[in-house]
Amino acid sequence: MKKLLSFLLAASIFGCKYQRPPTPVQVPQESPEEKAAKALLATTPVPIRIAGKAYFFGDSITEGYNGNIVTADNWVALLAASVGWEAVNLGIGGSTLEWKINGSPSLNSMYVRAVNEIPAKTDNDKYLFFAYGINDVGFNTPDLTAEQFTADYQFVLDKAYAQGWLAKDIVLVNIYYCNEQLVFGKGVVTPGRLAAFNTALNTVAVKNGTRFIDINTFMKTNGAGYLLSADGVHPTNTGYAVIARGVQAALSTFQ
Repeated sequence: MKKLLSFLLAASIFGCKYQRPPTPVQVPQESPEEKAAKALLATTPVPIRIAGKAYFFGDSITEGYNGNIVTADNWVALLAASVGWEAVNLGIGGSTLEWKINGSPSLNSMYVRAVNEIPAKTDNDKYLFFAYGINDVGFNTPDLTAEQFTADYQFVLDKAYAQGWLAKDIVLVNIYYCNEQLVFGKGVVTPGRLAAFNTALNTVAVKNGTRFIDINTFMKTNGAGYLLSADGVHPTNTGYAVIARGVQAALSTFQ
């Protein structure tokens, strides 16, 4: 204490003012999830070029909603720009694959759309994508079950076959990673319910011999919650970039 007083006295005599040392700047620490996403996007995408046209049926995540707006930087557009094909984005926000919600037909469901909207395959057409399940899981009504999901998916695939698409031309994308405890729609996305639907989807793909992309695991490994907007369901622009990378990596194994 005496030394401090002596220092302050000397400083005042010589016209000096005591200055506190600067407060250290707190640098935000990146989470492991953020590091994983940034590390992936810092790499070069798997090189692949695919001529022709691809069609993408799905919900708001296919459409490109990022929790605020429908972004032009959605995964379908990013993928098309990278691989060089023409992409037809047929995603509709809030849609399910299954055709009934609380007993009433859902006109935007893929089951209903499959009757008239799946295009007849031409020589220029490369792939037909289906990316459904998050709303079927989330609405959680008595008629939206994994068993009905399986049956309705088969109905959709049969309609695709009738339009000239072969199993090798069809790509099933499983349910995107989300905050599984988030309450939204009419129900709760629980890990058990989401896993049951993803298992059902995989079973459909194996039975039919279609292409299959496990985007859920890819997202979980390469950013998980960091990829999601505040609602815990819709990806951010970074999330969409990661999804596009995951789909492109899978496509490279199909060639």
